[in-house]
Parts: sequence; C-alpha cells; structure tokens
Amino acid sequence: MGNGCPPDGGMTQAQVSKHLGISLTTVSNWTRQGCPHVISIDGRKLYILADVFTWRLSSGKQSNLETERARLAKEQADKLEMENAVSRGELANPEDFILENMRIIGACRGKILAIPMRLSPQVVGCSNLAEVKDILERGVCECLDELAGLASVGNVKIIQKPAKVKSKRVG
Repeated sequence: MGNGCPPDGGMTQAQVSKHLGISLTTVSNWTRQGCPHVISIDGRKLYILADVFTWRLSSGKQSNLETERARLAKEQADKLEMENAVSRGELANPEDFILENMRIIGACRGKILAIPMRLSPQVVGCSNLAEVKDILERGVCECLDELAGLASVGNVKIIQKPAKVKSKRVG
C-alpha cells in the first residue's frame, strides 16, 4: 500500500506517531493506558487509526468525568469537615464573631466612660496631685483588669489574665 500502512491494515507505533504528530513515548503510554491494538505474527503492536481515535475520545471523556467526580468528592469531604469543625466549636460563624466583638467594644466603652464618675468622689478630697494620680492609675488598672476578663464566647475565654509567674534568681 502507498499510505505507509502494513498490508493487514494496521499501523505500527512509529506510523501512528508520525501520522498523528505525537511522540513514540505518547503512543507507548496510550498503549499502557488501554489503547486498542493487536499483536502481529512477527510480534509488532499494530493499531487501527479509527480505533485509536475512538479510544482517545472515550478515554478523554472518562478522564474528565473521573476528574469531576474526584473534585465533587473532595468538595463534599471539605464541606463535611467544615461542618464537623463548626459543631465541635473549632470554627465560628463570622456574624457571631462580629456581634461578640461589638458587644466587647461596647462594654469597654461603657467601663471607660464610667471611670470619671466612679473616681471623682475619691479625688475631691485629695490634697495634692500625687494622690489624684495614684487614685486615677488604680481606677484605670481596675477597669483594665475587669475588661481583660470580659471577652468570652459561650464557655470559652478569648482573653485571659496572664498567669503570674514566680521567678527564681539564677546564679
């Protein structure tokens, strides 16, 4: 035959490679992936071009379908993982987080604005600036200590007072 095909109608790997403009490695890989071929009497792998095209078209669709199924399975697993994390309390709803922060900021504002009213009776009787300063510093520190224990969501503390560490002198 003048078309470069063996007399039995099949094409060798080299001929398929040349005819389709692909490498011999690609034809070999396709064969391992299931591309239809026959073994000739002399042991060569022979391919019918129409069968190669049909296989490529069907394997491409199958590959895309498998890819989409894998993607869907991963998305479903991710969704379930996130739902489980929420139910365990490891993730918070963003709206709840914003509302809790607004509550904390409102409480901070109220406590800070209450400082002058709470401390003014104490500073009225002070005879010098050092006493006033001392009363104000103690009042602000008390307010800050109260605020440090304020932030919590449910039973979980967000901000905790730092534990006092006993230090030992080394040396």
